[in-house]
Amino acid sequence: MVPSLELLGTTTIDVFAENLIAHNLYSVTFDWATGQGEPQKENVRIYPNPTSGNVYLYGADHASISVYNSIGSLVFITHDFSGHTLSFSSLPKGVYLMKIEKADHSVIQKKVVVI
Repeated sequence: MVPSLELLGTTTIDVFAENLIAHNLYSVTFDWATGQGEPQKENVRIYPNPTSGNVYLYGADHASISVYNSIGSLVFITHDFSGHTLSFSSLPKGVYLMKIEKADHSVIQKKVVVI
């Protein structure tokens, strides 16, 4: 492999077969996408994660929040969330998916582990 010396540039990769004789040469070009804005940062913070009780949410004001278990069943839902705390203490240990639909209709998904 011949690395690119800059972020924008071309890298050459020489891939050999198991017999170490046959090979293919590939070039990968790194370039910036044009016509696209910077990706929006998720501005919802959740902690502590993993948790054994409460999770604290910041940036989810007036959001609709749904929590799903590992088999996809809805275990909790609230509309127009206000505050900063959700209790996971009544849920069994496991991995949950929290789906947060904000007032601007953006959707953020976070994994929450209950220990």
